[in-house]
Amino acid sequence: MKVAFHIGAIGTEETGIRSCLATNRDRLAGLGIELSPNRLNEAILNEALRALGGGVASAEMEEVVLDALVEGEGTTRLVV
Repeated sequence: MKVAFHIGAIGTEETGIRSCLATNRDRLAGLGIELSPNRLNEAILNEALRALGGGVASAEMEEVVLDALVEGEGTTRLVV
């Protein structure tokens, strides 16, 4: 699984890149690309970061976090 983190650089806010990706969500899903909704990923990622305490995630933790973030079947890339 490849994960791309969109961190909100200038010009890429909700009216920019994320809006374009959301508009094309179905087409992207057909290519195995999923756009994780902000409302979902913030809580999951914050909890994971607190649990790690600056450490490195185990393969098991990576799998748990991805399972929580990925909603679609056949997703090979996730934009967070």
